[in-house]
Amino acid sequence: RQITGMDEASVRDAFRAFLRAHPLSRDQLDFVERIVRYIAKNGFIDITAETIQKEPFKGTKIQELFRGQVPTWQEILAKVKEISGNTGVA
Repeated sequence: RQITGMDEASVRDAFRAFLRAHPLSRDQLDFVERIVRYIAKNGFIDITAETIQKEPFKGTKIQELFRGQVPTWQEILAKVKEISGNTGVA
């Protein structure tokens, strides 16, 4: 039997400083929350165009969601890679 996932509190802690430093819209916060839950359930996430087309991200339009905030999106990607790297899946 294989155990997957991560402690959700640990994933939230990893995003805590980022969320304090970036005033996000309600939709952006919802998107980050979906990332947190996905990582907690699966242990990592590889954000690709294909991943964003599947649940729980289906219908998310990144270009619209982070219009004019490319650095914020890039920081989210960096945080996801950091977390995934800590699980040994980079």
